[in-house]
Amino acid sequence: MDEIKQAQKAGDGSNLIQAGTVAVNNTFVGITEQRAREIFSDEMAQRANCLAVEAQDIATKRMLDLFSDLMARVKKCEKDLSSFSDPGFLQNLRVAQESAAVSERKEDIETLSELLIDRMNGNISGCRKTGIRRAMEVVPELEECELVVLAVMFFSIIYTCLDMSAINVEQYLSALDGKLASILSICKLPYDTRYLQHLSILDCVEINHASSFRKLEDYYAEEIDGIICAGVAKGSPEHQTVMKILDECDVGYNVLVANDLLPGYDRLPLVQLNYFSNLTIPAPDIQHVASMAINKKNEEGLRKAISLYERDDVLLKKVKDLFARKMDKYDSIRQFRYWLARQDYKFELTPIGEALAYAIIRRCIPDMPTFILN
Repeated sequence: MDEIKQAQKAGDGSNLIQAGTVAVNNTFVGITEQRAREIFSDEMAQRANCLAVEAQDIATKRMLDLFSDLMARVKKCEKDLSSFSDPGFLQNLRVAQESAAVSERKEDIETLSELLIDRMNGNISGCRKTGIRRAMEVVPELEECELVVLAVMFFSIIYTCLDMSAINVEQYLSALDGKLASILSICKLPYDTRYLQHLSILDCVEINHASSFRKLEDYYAEEIDGIICAGVAKGSPEHQTVMKILDECDVGYNVLVANDLLPGYDRLPLVQLNYFSNLTIPAPDIQHVASMAINKKNEEGLRKAISLYERDDVLLKKVKDLFARKMDKYDSIRQFRYWLARQDYKFELTPIGEALAYAIIRRCIPDMPTFILN
């Protein structure tokens, strides 16, 4: 890295905004970090010069903090800086600078950085772009607990699409609880109704006064039906048939695992019954842990095996009730579950709320996979 001093000339009757020292990463393609800082500084000068002289120093420091935080995140996720040549992105940058200038919390700078990173992603819809821009506008107006509400609600939905590797209930819940704990470390979930009114005023949520949320266990019973299921009873005719089917489709019956929600039953090691790509199948002629791609023959056999699962309502309720009890063993999941049950009305996140939620999740869980929404 090269250290470069960058100076900026002040026009007549304007205040000088000094960009300072910047470390240039020569691996950036197209636009270097030096050039990105020059662009940022030009925009920053315009934002600061709109303020009273007494407020300019504070605003400038906060905007420079935004640039430093943004560059650190850009390097970590290995993005290039070509967005700094995009007029649409620069429009968002100006909004982020204005919000940073009036933000009193360091965490707001981090949230704005994540929103800018999100905006750098290509192939996002106009609705998503608008959601990100409007999200930047309202960041300084939101309480941290309101941001946590958006994040936990959004995360509880997308996590069912992200973690397809869990083999048993404890593994799935432990991973979910750890990530929820990271979000809830910001602050506790609010129990008064003012937070929902404020989120609605800022167009972050849409409230449905005619409906309420389902129980969390009911939601997961549909979303992770590969775990919350009965399977087939060991020693039953159906079990023998399933073993035969799995052998004939080259999957092998040894892929079956004990159902830890229903003793005496086996199931396939799936999180969702229609998602097979995470299934580990012993590869031919290899004694140790290995896997092979799921082909059409494998998939047809797996679907036949699943069709033989026990569907008795009483049995499935027993499975779901045990899952709910296991959820309560995990502190963060229990907090979220009880909080959700206390909400009077159902609400859904708007594109603004989704953009904010995703930014908070990325802030709290740095290794969160990129999840581009349209």
